[in-house]
Amino acid sequence: MTEREKIVSTMAQWIGYSASNGGRNKIIDIYNSYTPHPRGYKVKYTDNWCATTVSAAAIQAGLSDKVPIECSCGQMINIASTNGIWIEDDAYTPKPGDILLFDWQDSGTGNNTGWPDHVGLVESVADGYITTIEGNTLVNGERAVGRRKTALNGKFIRGFITPKYSEVEKVKIRGTLDGADDTMCGGWVYDGTDKRYEVHIYLYNSTGSVATAYNGIIADKERADLKPAGIGDGKHAYTFVHDFIDDVPAGKYTVRAYAIAADNSNPCIGEKQIEVRPKSQRPDYDPVKESRERLRKALETTEETKGILESLIKYWDENPL
Repeated sequence: MTEREKIVSTMAQWIGYSASNGGRNKIIDIYNSYTPHPRGYKVKYTDNWCATTVSAAAIQAGLSDKVPIECSCGQMINIASTNGIWIEDDAYTPKPGDILLFDWQDSGTGNNTGWPDHVGLVESVADGYITTIEGNTLVNGERAVGRRKTALNGKFIRGFITPKYSEVEKVKIRGTLDGADDTMCGGWVYDGTDKRYEVHIYLYNSTGSVATAYNGIIADKERADLKPAGIGDGKHAYTFVHDFIDDVPAGKYTVRAYAIAADNSNPCIGEKQIEVRPKSQRPDYDPVKESRERLRKALETTEETKGILESLIKYWDENPL
């Protein structure tokens, strides 16, 4: 859901709210929860509440940094003008999530520049009409949240506030770090689509500093339990096999897995505490296998060969086969 869709959805859920059913008071309470109160004013239940409703929707949707928060239509315009998001053009074609200001004294001739009397949030534009959702509008003889249709470039349009919403749809990334020890870790990542996420693994030492990190791990492996659990097609698992003792000293570490997102939010999807043990202290430690592995690596790094060969010869002298 984009930010435009989010604020429109929030307002749409309030349609029908009025004083008689308690909805108006809920909206005003949301507005008053935003502190410090704009201009130091706390809205009363007896006040007009059209601007309060649009502002409350922005607060509820987490968009108070994008929409002017005010209980006054005129002050909303002042803030929008200062922020460069005010459109002084009755003929402008708005988008859903834009804010339409009305002036009931508009003569219908020329561009209206009067003081605004009312405000609504644009829900849609179609067939030459703008549909707005508004608080404190007359619905069946009662002031409530309801819809209004206004002709494009029509009478009573004062202008438009065009918040700088992010046009990128925010996705909710879920995931886990199901298991981790000093030789491997694994889990899954899913955002409701078939996208395969890259995962980064970080090891933090006891002071909270990064001890080492690994990237390029792709969550694209099939796991039998995922699809039955509703995790897409089941191909969202990742496994990272690596002996951490090769990169960090023995000791206790925190392992965290991060899903790499397009918006750089990179949420942490799991955390585990592990102990990185010397290989010689592990139950499955095989000294011969270890010596062979060290020899293989040493052959790739000739400056280490002599020392490895000497330790290997010493071991074989002490432990004849």
